[in-house]
Amino acid sequence: MIRDLGALVIDIVLFCPACGLQHIDAPERSLGPGNTERIDWDNPPHRSHLCSGCGHKWRPSDVHTNGVKTIRSRGVNDSPAIRPLRSTGRGELPDE
Repeated sequence: MIRDLGALVIDIVLFCPACGLQHIDAPERSLGPGNTERIDWDNPPHRSHLCSGCGHKWRPSDVHTNGVKTIRSRGVNDSPAIRPLRSTGRGELPDE
């Protein structure tokens, strides 16, 4: 049985597969005429994500996802959170 997942938005920790930069979704604001703040993009539900570092676009899931800094829930058997290695974008790890 297939459910309609069209309205579902899943919070997920996302890293760009091309450069390794963490992707966090949020409304994008800029200053308009007269230094008034305007919203250029209000972060509606979406499936494809655009890396602010390298411009790569990717789709991590077939349902709407929202890139977040951390997941709020924690399981009793989960390992502690770690900072992932950032890739060079060439399929290799950066030199230390």
